[in-house]
Amino acid sequence: MISVTGKGWKLKLRKAGYLILINLFILALLFTLVEVLFRIFPIVKINWVEGNDQTGFTIPAYYTENLVYPEHPDHFFSYRSNNLGFREDKDTQIRKSDSVRIVVLGDSHTDGVCWNRESYPNRLEYYLNQASPNKTYEVINAGTGKYSPFQYLRAYQFRIKPLKPDIVIIGFYIGNDFFDMYRRDDRPSCSFNHKGEIVELPPQFYFYAQPGFNSSWRSKSFVYYLFFGSRFWKGISYKVTRAIIFYRNISSMGGASFSQVIHYFITLDRLAKIHRHATTQSLAQEAFFHYFPGKRDESFKLVEYVFRKFLAEQRQQPFRLIVVPIPTKIEIESQRLYDILSQVEKKRPDLCRKSFAAFDDSLYDDLISVLKKLKIEYIDLRPLLHEKARQQKLYYCTDFHLNPVANDLIGEKICHYLLNPKEKETMK
Repeated sequence: MISVTGKGWKLKLRKAGYLILINLFILALLFTLVEVLFRIFPIVKINWVEGNDQTGFTIPAYYTENLVYPEHPDHFFSYRSNNLGFREDKDTQIRKSDSVRIVVLGDSHTDGVCWNRESYPNRLEYYLNQASPNKTYEVINAGTGKYSPFQYLRAYQFRIKPLKPDIVIIGFYIGNDFFDMYRRDDRPSCSFNHKGEIVELPPQFYFYAQPGFNSSWRSKSFVYYLFFGSRFWKGISYKVTRAIIFYRNISSMGGASFSQVIHYFITLDRLAKIHRHATTQSLAQEAFFHYFPGKRDESFKLVEYVFRKFLAEQRQQPFRLIVVPIPTKIEIESQRLYDILSQVEKKRPDLCRKSFAAFDDSLYDDLISVLKKLKIEYIDLRPLLHEKARQQKLYYCTDFHLNPVANDLIGEKICHYLLNPKEKETMK
C-alpha cells in the first residue's frame, strides 16, 4: 500500500512538472511572438529615462511637453528645454561670449510653471538688457523641478562650472527645501554619520533607471517595457517606492519614536486629502518639523554645509553668489487660503491655522541669519510680494507655484538689485 501510494504521488508530481514546463514554454512563445510583432509594428515607443550619479536626474535635452493649464492666462503652455537641458528657448553655448553670464539655480519655482519666456530668470534677462543698452546679459534658467539645495550644489559642480558664470543666483524655496535635505531617493544627498559628521551620499534610483540601463538588453525589449514601463506597473511601483523611501527616512531619524512616525504619516495622509499641493509645497515640511522638532536645527546645519561648499567653489572659480529665498503661498496669500487652512486645523487641531504663515516666516528669517553669518548676498522678496498680493494673485490656486505675474515681479526685483550697488548695503 505504501509503495503504491508513493508511486501515485510521484506520477502526480511528474505530471504537474510537465504541465508547468508546457505552460512556461507557451508563455515564452507568447512573449517572443509579442516581441516580434512589436518590432515589426512598433506602435509602442520605448522610453526609459536614466538617472545619473552626479545630480540624480536632469531635464533631458530638447524636451518638449505641451500642458493644458486652465489657470495660466493662455490656458496652456509648453515645457521646453534646450541643448543642455535648461529651460531656455535658445541653445546655450559652453564658450562664454562678451555678455555678462548669469545662471539661476532652483527647484520647480525657478524651473517655472509657465512658458520659458515668463520664468523669473528670463524676465530678469529681459529687464537687464532693457535697462543696460551698452551691456549684454545672458541669464540661463538652470532650475529643475524636485531639486534639493544639495542638488543645486551638484548642478553647479557638474553642469554649471564649465559655463564660467559671472553671477550665480540660487532660488531657495522656503516651502520644502529644508525638508528635501532629508529625502533619500533618486537624488544625491548629505546626512550626518554616527560620529555627527556630514557625509555626502549617492542617489538610490527608484523612479529613474540606473545609469547605463539603456545599453542593456532589457531596455530594448518591448515585452519588458510593457510590463515594467507601463502606467499600471508604474502606479504600483510608485506606491511601493514611497513605502521604501518612508522606511529609509524613518531609519535615518535616530531617536524618533514609533508613535511620532505613525502620527506623522497619518497627518500627511489627511493633509494630502484636504489639498495635495498645499501639502507638498508647504504643509508636509511644517508637519515634519512639528513631529520631529530636532530635525529643524539639523536641516539648517545641512543647508549651511551646502552654502559653505558654494563659497569654496567661489574661491576656486570666482563668481558673485546671491541667494533669493522664495516665500510660500501660505506666507504671502494666507488670506486667500482660509477654507483650506481651516480644514487642516479641523482635521489636525495640533496644527494651528494661524501659525502656518508664521512658521514659514520663521524659516525665512533663520535662513537669512545663516546667509548673514556666511556673508552671502540675499534678496528678501517678502515686502514686495506682500504689497502686490493685495491687488492681484501671485500664486496658482491649484499647485501653489508662482504664476507669471509673480515671476515678472521677481525678475524685475533682482534686476533692480543687480543694477543698484547701494541695494547691496541694505540687503545684508
